[in-house]
Amino acid sequence: MNDDLDKLLKSTRMPERSPGYWEFFPKRITALIGTGRQTDYVLTTAQIARQSISTAWWVTGFAAACLLVVLGLWLRPQRDARTDYAKLYREFSTMFPNQVRAIVSDKYGVRVVLADAPDLPTASPLLVNICSAQQCSHIITFSGQQIPVGAGKADVLTDGGGNIIVAGERFVWSSMEPTPDHGVYRIAARRLESSS
Repeated sequence: MNDDLDKLLKSTRMPERSPGYWEFFPKRITALIGTGRQTDYVLTTAQIARQSISTAWWVTGFAAACLLVVLGLWLRPQRDARTDYAKLYREFSTMFPNQVRAIVSDKYGVRVVLADAPDLPTASPLLVNICSAQQCSHIITFSGQQIPVGAGKADVLTDGGGNIIVAGERFVWSSMEPTPDHGVYRIAARRLESSS
């Protein structure tokens, strides 16, 4: 293998240089060494150490910033998004005019109870909140409709004075005499237009 390399080196010609190149070559090298100037591709140990330290600081700072962001997101207080029930009603009543019996929002999500045909009379929507020990349901409905309450159903009615009545199989709740805790359920109801 060394013989092949020797043959290759002997057969290769030296690159052509201008006549003044070899004359000034030693002077240029001496000048570069004397001034302490280095070529672009040669780094000293001190330069490598400085670059390593600055890179380490940059990486450490970036990692600390990422950690702070993650901790901030993880530790921030969790707030429930407030549902805009009036907007929810407007959107569903626009999609299903005179057909929405109730819009139920609970821990399972939002579901819509529709009439078979768009023949429901126009009425003011009511927001009925019913909570038990296990869950709360927020129901947008109308006077004369039935809503799910636990395993049963309840009728929602309004009287001539604008009071809301929720009548289940074993309870009756009225906005005239609102009892916040009515047996197993906590009930609250109001007209939806009064919400913000």
